[in-house]
Amino acid sequence: MKPAAHSPLLLIPFLLGLACALIEGRQEEAFSILDSYRHLGDSETPEWTEADPKPTPAPLEISFEASRRNSTEWTLRLKHRHVDNDWVISINGDEVAHLNRGAELKENFYPIPPKTIRKGKNQFKLQCNTTTDDITIGEVQVIPQSFRELKRLGTLKLEVRNLETKKQIPARVTILDKEGNLPPLYYSMPALTPTRNGIVYPPFGTCSVEIPEGEYEVWASHGTEWGVNSQTVTVHFAKEASASLAISKEVDTTGFVATDTHIHTLTYSGHGDSSVEERQVTLAAEGIELPVATDHNHNTDYAPFQEELGYTNWFTPVVGNEVTTPIGHFNAFPLNSKDSVPPHKNFATEKPEDWSNLIHGIREKGAKAIILNHPRWPSAEKGPFGKLALDKKTGSRLGETPFLFDAIELINSTTPQTPVEAILQDWFALLNHGDWIMAVGSSDSHTVGDRVGEGRTYVECEDRNPARIPIQKAASALANGYSSVSLGLYLEALQNGKPMMGRRMKAKNGKVSLQARLACASWASPEKLTAYINGKLASEIQLPPLDAAPFDSTFQFDLNVPEHDSWVVFTAWAPNPTGGFHQSLMPSLWAMTNPIQVDGDRDGRWLSPRDTAKAILKKGKKRVKVLIDLLNDSDLAVSIQLYSLLAKEDARLLEELAAQNAPWEEHLLPILEAVSG
Repeated sequence: MKPAAHSPLLLIPFLLGLACALIEGRQEEAFSILDSYRHLGDSETPEWTEADPKPTPAPLEISFEASRRNSTEWTLRLKHRHVDNDWVISINGDEVAHLNRGAELKENFYPIPPKTIRKGKNQFKLQCNTTTDDITIGEVQVIPQSFRELKRLGTLKLEVRNLETKKQIPARVTILDKEGNLPPLYYSMPALTPTRNGIVYPPFGTCSVEIPEGEYEVWASHGTEWGVNSQTVTVHFAKEASASLAISKEVDTTGFVATDTHIHTLTYSGHGDSSVEERQVTLAAEGIELPVATDHNHNTDYAPFQEELGYTNWFTPVVGNEVTTPIGHFNAFPLNSKDSVPPHKNFATEKPEDWSNLIHGIREKGAKAIILNHPRWPSAEKGPFGKLALDKKTGSRLGETPFLFDAIELINSTTPQTPVEAILQDWFALLNHGDWIMAVGSSDSHTVGDRVGEGRTYVECEDRNPARIPIQKAASALANGYSSVSLGLYLEALQNGKPMMGRRMKAKNGKVSLQARLACASWASPEKLTAYINGKLASEIQLPPLDAAPFDSTFQFDLNVPEHDSWVVFTAWAPNPTGGFHQSLMPSLWAMTNPIQVDGDRDGRWLSPRDTAKAILKKGKKRVKVLIDLLNDSDLAVSIQLYSLLAKEDARLLEELAAQNAPWEEHLLPILEAVSG
């Protein structure tokens, strides 16, 4: 017989289910793992008042009790400060989270997967991949509540397409909240989706993330040559929203490949936060066609990872190495990943022969291009140029140390400590000194958030297939200066439509005719285009404000040049764009060409300003009046080099020139004072 509709027997399953749901979903109070603060690391930090200034070596291990097992997801809440490296939290041996990086003492939340915490005794552990990263950690609590509920998460589906082909493409997506902050992102899918606060790289153009409910501005970008697009999206708790963005290529760089010659991974450099797998995604998304792997003292090969992840068609990877020495850091490529690394120990800045031996040792490993990185890092005084007391006017340095490397980093987009203008001055001085050293741009990116390829170099090379770029030819072209430096802008020097960077031309009647092609995507607005001759401003064009449209224009420069040999460099400058996609450490945008040699006397050979000064000294035979007549026909760069030579060889003659009001006397006097001092 069927029970009556109101029978209590029918209510039993319902009541049992309701009771279980209430028990599982009830808002229990959080319980503590650690109330106080601990200082982990190896250095004293008296400025961190929340913890003992004296450190305790990692790992940190703490036992704690739980009244029941977490059959569903719970949340770990804690505060920490100054996390620079990879700190991993585990509970009962299961990895739970990697600490968010950051300098400030902040509250952070991490999901605890189901069945991680046991009823009774549990073990919390925090460990790091290095012993030298000092942090504080404290107020560690377990909240028996779903992370999704606690953070009020909704799902945001992302898609980026090529506007012309309609195909999905790898891209960088930047997300900002209403206050312009980069919000935390969680649970990205697919699994290998590089994700940091407000930054996500959808593999092949599509992914999903979970994000706290709210209104967001979503931007899509694809490196220097592409436009950007944005969309406003509202995300609701436990609901799904979407953003579909289309972008297009706006800058024509035919005949040049985009290279970033300074790239790191956490996997092989041991610091930063980008795994080698994540790096493949970010390279494709930023439009880098020739990435050079430069982990510290490690010959890194991206090719196996690139192939495994399906990015073979997007770029040609180059095996390189940031040869990290007491003298300085040198990027070298191409190298053999199976070969031993170049020699990097037991070199001293003050020994000129060590500079030669170091470069020779790197060359012996097969490198065709060697770059001195961030020459004024960590500061103007403590970087390689500072230690060598490089003179910003003459290019002279202690012991006249030989500079046998091929190029210096003019742009390093994660090292903003030294203004670009200061490195330009160093470079111009070296060129005048006779050091025919080229310039490159790079990112030095160690992380997912710092854009790989923000600083980059455009190298003249076969570029029809980004998967088949001839590495040896590209390296030689970079070493020869057949390239230009880019930080958001594209610039090349032309003569009758042909690239001239790194090449030689003859003056005609004291003039040269050159063109400068300046181009940029619609998000940039260049304001200034400048020509320098031997480091001195020769011509400048102020550009009117631009509409939000791609820019591509070629400007004619008819320059008066000295009767002796000289060199020409073009630069372009723009303010930073205002769009939320542009998260940068750099204060502005730049572009520079590499130098063009000008054969001023048309004798078929080229002399640097210093070599020209040496020829004047030889011709003048140290006679003051003859020297003054010769200097009157010379430019500032040659005069400074002559005064610098005399300061070392004949200070008395230098004083006589000063007494006779020699040309460019205002530059002579400081050199004279330095000699007298």
